[in-house]
Amino acid sequence: MPLQNTFTLDVDFKVRNLINEPIVTQNDEVTFILNVYDDGQEFALSSVSTFTLASVRPDKVSVMTLGELTGTNQVTFALGSTELLVPGTVDVAIQLYDADGRVSTLPFTYKVLKDPVKDYVPSTDEQTLIELVLGQGPVILEEAKRVATETAVAEALRVTAESNRVTAETERVGAETSRVTSEGDRVSNESTRVESESARQTAETARNQAEEEREIYTSTAIQNAETATRVATNATEAINLVLPNVLNLEYIAPYNAETQYLKNNIVRKDKNSYIALQPTLGNEPTGTTDSPFWGVVAIGGVDGTGTGTVTSVNGIEPENGNVTLVIPNPDLSGLATKLELEDVDDTLTNHLAETMSHSQQGVTYYVRPDGDDNNLGTIDNRTGAFRNIQTAINKLKKYIRGTAKIRILPGDYSSEGQIKMEGFYGPGRIVITAYDGLSDVQNTDSSDSYGIDSLFINNCRNGIDVFSLKSTYSGSERSGFYAINSSFVFFGWCRDTVESSVKIGFLFEVGSTGTCVGCLCSNKGVALEVRNSRVNSTSWLPGNANSIGLKVIQVGVVGKGYTQPQSTIMEITDSGGVIR
Repeated sequence: MPLQNTFTLDVDFKVRNLINEPIVTQNDEVTFILNVYDDGQEFALSSVSTFTLASVRPDKVSVMTLGELTGTNQVTFALGSTELLVPGTVDVAIQLYDADGRVSTLPFTYKVLKDPVKDYVPSTDEQTLIELVLGQGPVILEEAKRVATETAVAEALRVTAESNRVTAETERVGAETSRVTSEGDRVSNESTRVESESARQTAETARNQAEEEREIYTSTAIQNAETATRVATNATEAINLVLPNVLNLEYIAPYNAETQYLKNNIVRKDKNSYIALQPTLGNEPTGTTDSPFWGVVAIGGVDGTGTGTVTSVNGIEPENGNVTLVIPNPDLSGLATKLELEDVDDTLTNHLAETMSHSQQGVTYYVRPDGDDNNLGTIDNRTGAFRNIQTAINKLKKYIRGTAKIRILPGDYSSEGQIKMEGFYGPGRIVITAYDGLSDVQNTDSSDSYGIDSLFINNCRNGIDVFSLKSTYSGSERSGFYAINSSFVFFGWCRDTVESSVKIGFLFEVGSTGTCVGCLCSNKGVALEVRNSRVNSTSWLPGNANSIGLKVIQVGVVGKGYTQPQSTIMEITDSGGVIR
C-alpha cells in the first residue's frame, strides 16, 4: 500500500534556501506544501492565476503538476505516479502565471527511490494464496492504477500544452509590443534626423552668409585702403614737387639789407629782379648771374649813350615823353592756387579717413522697378537703386575677391531679356537674391514676385548664388537657368513653370559644377539636364507635367537627395551619364 508523504518547503525567486532534499519512493503519494518568497519576503500569490510544478525526471522527461493556493504565499502540489515513475534525482521549480507573464522560483530537488516490491514475483503457492485472499482485488487495483496513470499522463500533457500555449502567447504579445515600440522609436529617430538635417542646413546657410559678408568686408577694406593710399601717395608726391616752387612766392619790394627774406621771395635791385634761393639776411643780390642766395629773374636793359628822341618802343609812340608797355596777364584759370595746394594735404587726410570708415561695409547693389540705371545703385530707394539687373552685373569687376550682392526688389524684370553673367573669376562670390525690402528671400513661394526672362552664366570661375527668381521665358531657344563652363553655381528656390514642352528648365554643361536646392519646375521637356558636368540635385518641389525629370548625358554626374522633379519619365542616362 502506498505511503502518504507530505513535505513543507520554503522556496525563493532570488535567494537559494537550504532545503533538506525530500526522499520518496515510487508509487508513494507525495504532497509538497511550498511557501513562496521573493528575496526573503513573503510573496503574495493572490494575483497569480496558474501554479505549476515543473519536474524534470532523471530520464529528462518534463512533467507539469498543477497546484492549489492554500495560503497567502502557500501553494500545495499533489504528485502522482508520473512524477515518481523513474528513480533518481528530480529537478523542480515553481512556475507562476499572471497578467504580466511567467516567473519561476529557484530550483530545488527531491530523490525518488525504487519501489522494493514493484518487481516482486510470488511463487505458485503464494500466488494461489494471494488470489484466494484477495480474489480479483489485484486485477481491479491494477486496472484502477492503469486508468489513474493514463489520466495523470493525459492531464500532465494537457497542462504542459496549456503552459506552452500561455508561454507562446506571452512571447507573441511581448514581440508585438517590442515591434510597436521599435516602430515608434524609428519614426521618432527619423523625425529627429530630419530636424537635425534642417538645423544643419540652416546653420550652414548662416555660416556661408557670414563668411561671404566677412570676405566682402575684408576685400572692400583692402581695396579702399589700397586706393586711398595710392591717391594719397600720388597727391603727396605732387605736393612735394609743387610746394617747394610756390611756397613764399611773392614780391617783397626793392631789396633791403635789413629784411629777412624767405626762399622764393622776389626783390628788385637796381634794374634787375631776383628770387631768393634760400632764406637770407644781408646777402645783397648783384650782377646778372645766380649766386648761392639769389637767382636772376630779369636783367635791366642798357642805358642809351646817344642824344635824340625816342620815337617808338615795340611800335608804341611815347606820350608826354613816356612809353607805356602793357604785359598781358597769363591765363592761370586751370592751375591751383598756392592756398589750394596747401589745403590738399588736409583734404586727402579727410578723404582717407572717410574711405577707411567705409571699407568695412559690403558691396551691395539694389535693383527696383522704379529705379534708374543712372543712379549709383547702392541705396534702396528710387533715387539710389538701378532699374535693370544687367546694369548691376555690369558694374561688377570681373575679378571677385570678396562677395558682391545684388538685391532685387519685387517686380517684373523680364523686359530686360536674357540676363548674362560672363567671365567672372576669383576667390569670392556673387549673390543675386530676391529681397523684400527687409531681408533676403529664400523660398519658392515668393519667387512669383521676382520675374526675369532667363539667366545665362558663362565661363565664370568664382562662386555664383541665385535665390528665389522665376524665369518667364516661354520659347525653346534657351533654358530658364543655364550654366556653361562655370564653377560653383548654386540655384536655390528658383522656379520655371511656363508651359514649353521642348524647353529645358535648368541646364548645366561643358565642365560646370553646381547645386539645385528647393527649386520648382513644371511643363517642361526636361526639368534638369546635365551634360559633362557635376551637379547636386536635392529637395525639389514636386512640380508637374514634365516629360523627363533628370537627364544626365556625356559623362555627366548627378548626386540626388530627397525629392526630385516629378515627371512622366523620372530619370534618363546616356553616353556615360551617372545618377547616384
